[in-house]
Amino acid sequence: MSSKGKDINKAFQLLLQGKVIAIPTETVYGLACNALDVKAVEKLYRIKERSSLKALPIQVASVYEVKKYVKSIPEPINELMKRFWPGPLTVVLEKNDLILDIVTAGLPGIAIRIPDHPITLELLKTCPFPLAVTSANISGNESLTDADSVLYELNGKIPYVLDGGKSKIGKESTIIGFENTKLILYRIGTISQMQLQEILPLIEFELFN
Repeated sequence: MSSKGKDINKAFQLLLQGKVIAIPTETVYGLACNALDVKAVEKLYRIKERSSLKALPIQVASVYEVKKYVKSIPEPINELMKRFWPGPLTVVLEKNDLILDIVTAGLPGIAIRIPDHPITLELLKTCPFPLAVTSANISGNESLTDADSVLYELNGKIPYVLDGGKSKIGKESTIIGFENTKLILYRIGTISQMQLQEILPLIEFELFN
């Protein structure tokens, strides 16, 4: 049986043991594990029933942590990170060798976000590793925004749901990248294209097909 609670240390200890847990964010609840533990990542894919051909995003506590796992940060992406982090913006950057290929499904880019939720930020600050995080639901089902709904859907599949109340936004993050002087919009979520263009009025935008 799964349980829920607000014990950050319990959540941390489970992650250290290679377990998959659910965590709150301001967008939706996420399934999370140690992104540097291949067995934990494999377990996350199985629990979510997600194809291993679909990459997993990671979450960290600071831009300093981001720099540990990527080769570089283009200046336009840096400007958006300054404006929207912590928050519902996911950026795709070229990963370095610390990030497992299984996390990115063999792709060179890693999707990264700093979430805007006090409990999860505290957990991330505690962890000496990034968390692989994807929405806490079975693939194909609706994303979930409260601990009870996650507990109902994943009961028995994970040991613990870290309860941070109801997600204040309830919609997935916007995902962006930067290639060949263009900002690539992989997914329009909470942050609109207009909001991004207000920060980068001279940058050309392109929707990902």
